[in-house]
Formats: sequence, structure tokens, C-alpha cells
Amino acid sequence: KVLPGSFEPPPKVDSRLLYFKPKEDVEPIQDEAVFWRFVKACFKAPRRTLRNNLMSIQIDSSVIPNEMLALRAQQMNIDDFKRIWSQLRSA
Repeated sequence: KVLPGSFEPPPKVDSRLLYFKPKEDVEPIQDEAVFWRFVKACFKAPRRTLRNNLMSIQIDSSVIPNEMLALRAQQMNIDDFKRIWSQLRSA
């Protein structure tokens, strides 16, 4: 816990300091820079489904299962994005 007196001017709320420990056993992502552009495109319009967001970047989504295409990007986790990415790369 960080007290308000630690800041100038002191805020009217309490603060906490968090430490995030990086994962050690992360598998590498093929073509990582392009992968992160793909993820960014998935979040381009947050209320749109993945199918609609991918149409705007002209990706062949026929290799992606329909239940995944019906989701919004915020409903997915990093493993879902990696799975889709590997399907797109193998197509």
C-alpha cells in the first residue's frame, strides 16, 4: 500500500504498488510482429465480432471455426489468438 503522502500533491485515494512476474515458459510466436498486428486488427472495433473485424483486413477466415468467428475479441484469451494465428499460418 502506498500512502497519499508519497505523492505531490497527495491524491484523495489510496494506491497500491503491483509487481508482475513474467512467465518463464512462454513459447515463441511465429512471425511475432505480424501476430501483434493481427491481434490489433481483431480489436479494431470492439463491439464487432471477429468475423467482421477480420473482413476489414482481408484474411481468409474459412480456416477459423465459426464459433470463434462469432466471438468479440475481448471474449478471447491469448491462447485463442495463438490458436487462430497458427491456423491462419498453416492455411
